Amino acid sequence: MITSDFEEFPVFLRSYGDLNDHLYSQLESLTNPEKGEVFAKFISRILPVSDYGDDFGEIEIGKRSHDGGVDLKSQNVNGFKILYIQSKLTLRGVDDVDLIISKFKNFYDSNHPTKASQQSLFEEEKTGSSQDVYFMIVTLSKIRNRILPEYEKSSRTSKEYYNQLKKQGRIIIIDGPDILPLLQSAYRKLHIVPSNLELKLETPFIKKDNVYIGVLSAQELKSCYEQFGDALFLENIRTFLGYSSGKKDRENVNDAIKETAENSPQEMLARNNGITFRAKKVDILNERNLLLDHASIVNGCQTTMCIVQSVRSDAFVLVKIVEISDSWDVAKAANFQNRVEQVALDLARYVRPQAVKLAASRAGVHVDDRNESVFDVFDAVYQEHVRYDEIYYLFLGIFSRTPRNVISKNYTDLRGELLESFKSRDPLGEVTFDTLFKLYKAAKEGQEASEKMYTNESYKNIFQRFWRDNKPDYRSVITILAACGCVKVDIYSSSTDLQKLSNIPTVRVPWLTTLWRDGDRGGGSRRGRASFRSDVGYGHTPGSTGGCRSTKRGSARRPSASVAPENRAAPAAARQSPTHPCRAPPSKRPTRHDRSGQPTLSSARCPALWSP
Repeated sequence: MITSDFEEFPVFLRSYGDLNDHLYSQLESLTNPEKGEVFAKFISRILPVSDYGDDFGEIEIGKRSHDGGVDLKSQNVNGFKILYIQSKLTLRGVDDVDLIISKFKNFYDSNHPTKASQQSLFEEEKTGSSQDVYFMIVTLSKIRNRILPEYEKSSRTSKEYYNQLKKQGRIIIIDGPDILPLLQSAYRKLHIVPSNLELKLETPFIKKDNVYIGVLSAQELKSCYEQFGDALFLENIRTFLGYSSGKKDRENVNDAIKETAENSPQEMLARNNGITFRAKKVDILNERNLLLDHASIVNGCQTTMCIVQSVRSDAFVLVKIVEISDSWDVAKAANFQNRVEQVALDLARYVRPQAVKLAASRAGVHVDDRNESVFDVFDAVYQEHVRYDEIYYLFLGIFSRTPRNVISKNYTDLRGELLESFKSRDPLGEVTFDTLFKLYKAAKEGQEASEKMYTNESYKNIFQRFWRDNKPDYRSVITILAACGCVKVDIYSSSTDLQKLSNIPTVRVPWLTTLWRDGDRGGGSRRGRASFRSDVGYGHTPGSTGGCRSTKRGSARRPSASVAPENRAAPAAARQSPTHPCRAPPSKRPTRHDRSGQPTLSSARCPALWSP
């Protein structure tokens, strides 16, 4: 049985009205055809993780220009049971329902005659009467209370066909209120730590102090995953890493685990290290059954997923359950033997894919990550994207003693006291990550503007390291320094009072676009400003104006106090001159050094922050 508090759901999953408003707000910038395509993709993500997906396989999206009234298609393994789906974001009345049913009939007559000769929307369509054909209507509109009853009482032309489908049990209708529990289930299987997880062991368990040891069957492990999904790994340091894509020279551990599970399941118990659960409380039901409260797999995600994805279920694994309130000591210790960097182990309590995606799901943001979950259904709707690796590096850089730690990744340079302070006040990291999402967006806008501005080959070569897709760490360093420049606070200075800094409620910071583009770091209009929480280490004394100021809308921009008087006085035309200080090549610009004599990356000296 799955239980959860209502408050654990984000606001948009607490009622149909909230869900309706949330989805429409995500789609408001799109055209009607684009909304239809996004909604169809959204439905294609929901159905496979619901009970409706049990009888059918993968959802296939058709070509909308020739859809014939069918957007999606699914069929079972042997192909004798097929489902055609019409996804409709909005159904306004009886006429809309009648039109869909009419198209269903025409589609069936065209694609499933006794001898078919027409090409289908979906390639290699199997035709003939041997298939059991089902139809489904999915809409965000609420149609069960009024629209559908009105249609069933009407004398519309397609109602006879509708009655035939309904009598034969071949029509399925899902409206907005039906979608809500499907989404709640998907969210629970991704973001809520399981409660009341019952483990049925193959042998009587051994108990010593707060540790229970036993043997778990592959079938029981699959059952746990079916019930709780990826939420089983919420407190795991890593998500599932996948396989080596069949490349023999790159076989990884997961390939070996899957090979054993499928070809030598009797050897799994001997070869595999097993899995470790952490539970806040363990209740003994009998000598083989344990009930775990707030339980998660803190070590063994790779083993679990390899077994779940295996076609066989006759393997066994060793299982250890540790009854403890804090999972991270166990998780960290259990992963010392794995290929996990020390800095990643120390940071996993605060930043990891599961934590970032939880915050993103509440902020309406899609996280691009190579290890996406089947339960990430909202990713099909969210228009704003962030990269996980870049969010990770921003976090690492901000909570380190030097920005260079983004590159060096030295765990001794982490600021543990600051991490704990933030964790205590923002346990789920919602405020922290929401700020990082905004910071990422601002930096992205600045990067795009700078790429257009620096077209000269000599400049492009200098900045190329920041534009490359595989250099998120470099971009993160520049983003952090630019943010520090905006508020004129060196978060790495030993004289900075971090406790005082973290207690500042809110600071007003311009989008970093301005800082990436403008050498004088002017602030632009008030509408170009965004609120950033100082909880991520940015801030200034209450009452101060910060490093970027603006005048009244429409008036000339005031120069920043950080700009030298001679640069402030220089007209724009003069600043275009190659001899002007703002245009000086990097080798001629003044360089700051740290106490060891090494040049520092300062926001005022970094080449990426200089522009005409």
